[in-house]
Amino acid sequence: DGIIFVSARDRNQAISRTHSWTGEKFLALYKASGKGVTFSTPQLFEKSIQTILNDGPLCVAKSGDEMYITTNNIEEGKTRRSNNGIVKLKVYKYKFIENEWAFADTIPPNNDQYNVAHASLSEDGSKLFFSSDMPGGFGGMDIYVMDKKANSWDTPVNLGPQINTAGNEIFPFIKSDGTLYFSSNGHEGLGGLDIYSTQNKNGAWSDVKNLMAPMNSKEDDFSLVFNKDGQSGYMSSNRSSSIYTKTTDDNMYYFTVLKPQSITYTINLKDSVTDTELTDAE
Repeated sequence: DGIIFVSARDRNQAISRTHSWTGEKFLALYKASGKGVTFSTPQLFEKSIQTILNDGPLCVAKSGDEMYITTNNIEEGKTRRSNNGIVKLKVYKYKFIENEWAFADTIPPNNDQYNVAHASLSEDGSKLFFSSDMPGGFGGMDIYVMDKKANSWDTPVNLGPQINTAGNEIFPFIKSDGTLYFSSNGHEGLGGLDIYSTQNKNGAWSDVKNLMAPMNSKEDDFSLVFNKDGQSGYMSSNRSSSIYTKTTDDNMYYFTVLKPQSITYTINLKDSVTDTELTDAE
């Protein structure tokens, strides 16, 4: 009945905290009712489960009673730092119990020493995709997948060099038809982060495809998600537009998938010298 999104807008907190890396407020989760591009005034989403640092993005299971949130590494109200003094990202699981969201568990890859972020559940809930810079990858953030194992998750599997590069592969989204979308600054693109797609065929991922313009721009384009209809969705970008001229800010955009126009062509080939038809040409 609406959209849940991440924003660095001012939360009107008694103590207003600013992120030293960005100079902006910490990220929080908001919800707005509506659809398409028409929404109500955003309200803070589930204030009780959000922290004083960065929260989001999240993904919700098809059942609607389970979600996975990316957040800074905070446990029992205290921040936990890596050996080099950085508060990394972790993914936490929440369950909807007795009409409210409650913390349920961490996921196995979480670690104080590296980032685990941007979870995306397959439609049947059997696979969890995420991004991480854990040791053993190809450089930067890589995309991994875990299979459901009873009430937990199996060992993470790196999706390999077909998808992952020495750059960053982040914000995976697994569509209901099995297509994986993600953002990367390591593949050939238009500039900054671009959005790519790939499909798993017979156990192997296909060559990644750049979604090109207008989905991608020379700036950062990321965090693509589809609505249930599979023909529309949302993405984020810091591109310039007639409305948003500041390229340092990330804004959300709505898109629809247009069916290609079907046109039938009859092509006649002729010899350029004799002008006679080439009947045996393919």
